[in-house]
Amino acid sequence: MKFLDSHFVREFLRTWKDCVETENLDKIASNSTTLTEDGKKVELKWQVNTRYAKFLYVLVRMFEPEKILEIGMANGISSAYIAKAHNLYARKKYTNVILDPYQF
Repeated sequence: MKFLDSHFVREFLRTWKDCVETENLDKIASNSTTLTEDGKKVELKWQVNTRYAKFLYVLVRMFEPEKILEIGMANGISSAYIAKAHNLYARKKYTNVILDPYQF
């Protein structure tokens, strides 16, 4: 199977265009600040941008992987998009493991 054959590209672009179920996540990802549990405002510096997060979302939707390993989780934006895509086929068995050596 060619990874970037014309069928894949068409399917990817169609899925991207029809991707409306991430609107709430898009708002969170495009914001430059968030609130901590005690209500303090924190500047977000290291999260992925909305376009990259949506790219991950579409790939997970298209391939429906059973296992995903995510290394690093600055603010959890990409993790949220991946989890949202997984929820579309949650009836299937899947595993999403996140390792972040800098958060303990």
